[in-house]
Amino acid sequence: MQEPHQFISTRLKQTWLWSGLLALLLMPLLAAVPSVSATDVNPNEGEYRGIVQERPENTLVGTWLIGEVFFVANEVTIFEPGNEPGIGDCARVEYVPQVTDDTPLAVVLKKADNCESPPDDPTEGEFHGLVVERPENGRTGVWVIGEKRVEATENTIFDETVELAVGDCVRVEYRIRPNGITPLAELIKPADDCADNPEEPEYGEYHGIVRFAPQLGPFGLWGIGDKIVLVDNNTRFEDTLPPFGACVTVKYTALLERTNNEASVRALSIEASEDCEQNDDDEDNFEELSGIIESFPHNLIGTWVISGQEFVAIDMTRFEQSDGRFEVGTCVEIDYVVREGRNIASRIETEDDCDDEHEGRYEMAHGVLDNFPSSLIGEWTISEVGYQVTEETDLYNGYGNFEEGMCVMVKYITEGDVRTALRIELSRANVCDSTYSPPEGNDGLMKEHGIINERPDGSMFGEWNIGDETYRAIAGATFFDRDHGPLIRGICAEVLYYVEGDSRIALEIESEPRYRCGMPNDVNRIFGFISELPDSDSMTGTWTIGRHAFLVTDTTVLVNGPFAVGQLVQVFFSRNEDGVLIANRIIAIRLFDPDRTWGKVYGPVESLPETDDLTGAWQIAGGSYVVNDATHLVRTAGDEFEVGSCVEAYFYSDETGVFTARRIRLTGDDECSATIYGDGISRFFGFVEQVPPDGYIGTWVVNGETFEAIAASEFDDERGSFTEGSFVEVRYVIDDGVKTIRKMKAFVPPGGGDTIIRGRLKFHDRLQQTTNDQWTIVTAQGNEETITISSSTMLDDSNGAFEEGQTVEANVDQSTGDTTRVDTIGQISQVFMPLIRR
Repeated sequence: MQEPHQFISTRLKQTWLWSGLLALLLMPLLAAVPSVSATDVNPNEGEYRGIVQERPENTLVGTWLIGEVFFVANEVTIFEPGNEPGIGDCARVEYVPQVTDDTPLAVVLKKADNCESPPDDPTEGEFHGLVVERPENGRTGVWVIGEKRVEATENTIFDETVELAVGDCVRVEYRIRPNGITPLAELIKPADDCADNPEEPEYGEYHGIVRFAPQLGPFGLWGIGDKIVLVDNNTRFEDTLPPFGACVTVKYTALLERTNNEASVRALSIEASEDCEQNDDDEDNFEELSGIIESFPHNLIGTWVISGQEFVAIDMTRFEQSDGRFEVGTCVEIDYVVREGRNIASRIETEDDCDDEHEGRYEMAHGVLDNFPSSLIGEWTISEVGYQVTEETDLYNGYGNFEEGMCVMVKYITEGDVRTALRIELSRANVCDSTYSPPEGNDGLMKEHGIINERPDGSMFGEWNIGDETYRAIAGATFFDRDHGPLIRGICAEVLYYVEGDSRIALEIESEPRYRCGMPNDVNRIFGFISELPDSDSMTGTWTIGRHAFLVTDTTVLVNGPFAVGQLVQVFFSRNEDGVLIANRIIAIRLFDPDRTWGKVYGPVESLPETDDLTGAWQIAGGSYVVNDATHLVRTAGDEFEVGSCVEAYFYSDETGVFTARRIRLTGDDECSATIYGDGISRFFGFVEQVPPDGYIGTWVVNGETFEAIAASEFDDERGSFTEGSFVEVRYVIDDGVKTIRKMKAFVPPGGGDTIIRGRLKFHDRLQQTTNDQWTIVTAQGNEETITISSSTMLDDSNGAFEEGQTVEANVDQSTGDTTRVDTIGQISQVFMPLIRR
C-alpha cells in the first residue's frame, strides 16, 4: 500500500516536469499576454482573459493557472460542454472571491477568441442596485445592495437629507481593500436608474426545509425547499448553520440562467423560520429510488451510475453506509432532485437488498412508536396502527435503540388486514405529527452546545443537564442523533430547543465532536494528514487536514516545514464566532519510519504456524500477521505461545499491505481481562485511513484493517477530533467476521510528542513491560526522567532488547503525559552518552 505522501510526491515530480516543458513551449505565446499577479485580480468580482498555462489533470475541478493568475474551479463553475479550454488555449474567466482563500473562484470558465483585452480595473468601481439589507443601527456596517456586499464606514459619503431603506435604488462607488473580502463603500446615494440596470437581478424570499447542505463548511450548494441554493461568502447566517430538516427563511437573488449550474438562486441570508407549512408540497420535488451501484467516483463526489441511471453527488450529498460499504454491485437507496436534466443526489445510503420481491409496491408511513415486544419479533404499534415484525424485517437503529415515544419510519406491505413491516428505522421527530411545537410569541428555536452532565436513567425522555442547563426531552417531539457517538455523560452535545414557561423543550439532541463544546477562541488540537493546500507562496488560505478545513492566516505559526499533501501534522486551532476553524500553529510530524505504517494489537492467538521456530502466518484477534527471522518473540518464564494466549504484537505494513510482526510478547492476564475491557474485546492501535462520510457511524479503516461503528460505539476524542491521520486505539469484538467497534480513543501518534528524552535505562528491580509501568531514563546531564509506558506506547527494540543500561530515546507529550515512542539506540549513538553506573 503506497503512503499518501509517496503518491503525491511522485505525482508532483511528474507535474513539475511537464510544467517545465510546457512553459518552454508556451513562452512565445505568453510574451504577448499582459502580466497580472494574483493580487491584481479584482477580489470583488470581474472578468479576466489569458492563456491557460496549467489546469487539473483528467478533470475540470481544481486549480487553473491562466495568464499567470491562479483560479479555483469547483462543482459550481460553468463550463461549455465540448468547449473546455486546454493548455495553450485563450480562456475567459468570470470570477468571485473566496472567504478563506486568496485564490478567486471561477464562476464561468470557457474558451475565448482573443486574449488582448486588458483586465478590469482592480482597485475601484461603481454599480447601481436595490438595497436588500442595511445595518440595523446607523449607517456604518455591511450593506447588501443588489447581490453585492459593501462595508460603510464613517468616511462613506451619504446624502444626509435621505434615510435609505430596504428596496431603495442607490448608486455605490467602492474601493477594493488589499486584504479584505468586503469592498469599502466610498459613496452610497439615491439613484433612479435601477430598473434599467441590465445586471440587476430580481430578489425575494421564501421558506423551506433544509434537505442537504455542505459537509465541510457552509459554502456550496444547499437544497432548501424546492430550490438548489448557492451559498457563498456574501451569504449571511442569522445564528449558526441550520441542521438537516430545519425550517429556514432564504432571502435570495436570482442567478443568471447558465447551463449546467444546479443552483437557481444565490442566498443573501438564511435564518430560522416557523413558516414552512406553506411549502408542504416541496417534498414532491424530491424523488427516491433503489438500485445497484454500477460505478462511482473513489472520493464519492461526482457521477454515480445506479441501475443504468446517472446521478451527481456533490460535496453536500449525505452519504450513509448503514448496510455495508459503497462497492460496485451494492444496493443503495438514493434521494435526488432533478435540475436542468441532471439528477442531483441529496442522500445515498446502502441498503441490504434491491431484489426484494416487494420492491415498488410497498407503502411508507411515519409515526410515534407506541409499544413493541421485548424480543422485537411480533406486533409493533406505531401511532395506534399495528405492524407485524418478522425475522425478515430490517430494523435499522443507526441513531440508537428503539424506545417508546420515538418517531419512526416504517416500510410495509398490506395483505388483507395485516401490515407486515419490511423496514423500521428511527426518524427525525419533526416528520411525525407532534403535539409539541414552539408556542406563538416566544423567541423561536435556539441552539446550544455543552457537555452532557446528567441524562434520564433507562430512557431517552426526561430531564437532561447539558452545559449546566436543564432541557426536557418529550416523547414524540424530541429526536436523538448519535452520528458522533452515543449520548452518554461526558460527551459534547448540541441541543435545538425552545422555551415554554420556565422549561427548555428539546426538539433535537445530537452528539458532536468535543471541540464544538468549547468557547470561541479556546485552543483545540488535532492530528491528521494534509489532503489539500492553498495555491499561495505564503501558504495562507484554507488547508484541508483529514476532512477538517482550517484557515491559515499571517499569524499562523508553521513549524518543521516544508509542508506537502500527505504530510502528517499536528494542528492547534480555535473556532471563531462564525464556526470557522482558525489554525494557530501547525507542526509537521516526522514519522520514524516513513516507508512503513506501524501499529500494535492486543488479543488472543487464534492459530499458529506448524514450524519449530514459529515463523509463518499467525492469526491474532481476527487479523493475519507474518512472523519471520527478524521478529522478536518475547516469552514469560515457563510460558510458551499457544492458541488462546494473550499477546501484544507490534507490526508494520508496507506497500503490499501485509502485516509483518516486529515483536510479539506474551502478556499478563490483565491485558486481555474481560473484567477490564469487556468480554471478547481485542485492541488495535494505528492510523486512521478512512472515516465514515457523515459522522462516526459506518466503516472505518485503520492501518488497512476495516472496522464497523454502530450506534452503541463509543468515541473518546479528548486528545483530538477523529479524522484521516488520527492515531487511535480501537476496542472491538468480532461478530460474524465483522470487527465491530465498542470504543475508539484518540492518542498522540508515535513521534507526535513535544519532548525528546535520551539516556540510559535504569531499574532497581527488573524491567517491566506492561501497561502503566514507570521507566527511568538517566540523561547525559545525570538527570533522572520518569516516563510512563502505556498500551499506546510504541516500543522499538530494533537496536537491541530493552535492558538495564541500554541507551534509549523517548518521545513524550508533556500536555497529556503520553509516552508515544521509546526506541533503543545502537552502539554508534551510545558513544555520545556518558556511562551511568549503579
